Amino acid sequence: MKLQIKRRSEWLGVGLGMAAGAVLFFCASAAHSQPGALQKSPADYAAAYDQQLPQPRETLEEKRLKRGVRQGAFARQLVKTLELEEELPLTASEEDCIRLLRDRGISPLKGWNRYAKLSEDDYAVVIGKAIRNGYLVHEKRR
Repeated sequence: MKLQIKRRSEWLGVGLGMAAGAVLFFCASAAHSQPGALQKSPADYAAAYDQQLPQPRETLEEKRLKRGVRQGAFARQLVKTLELEEELPLTASEEDCIRLLRDRGISPLKGWNRYAKLSEDDYAVVIGKAIRNGYLVHEKRR
């Protein structure tokens, strides 16, 4: 059987058809040479589906938690929580709060650094020292 092609667009169609056939041939031969190469598990389909779904946006609170809390901001909040604000000047800075806490024996293991992030270990040490020094009372829930 001879193909009679009259237009350039027909040449393009024949060429694309032959290319598609070659691709299918090579994929089929690869599948036979490697059993399970083209088979996907249900978990693969689920993962691909999840990637296509729009992800929920992070709330502002989640972004802040991910960024972390600076030690200076934590020191300022801790002074308010411990009700030590009256011992500070009216326009107290974070440095003033850190100095007050340091004088009371409340500081992280490596000392205060107002620009560093507060780690979980630093948080635990500071709260533990505040409880030990009697500035923070821990009550058990019943």
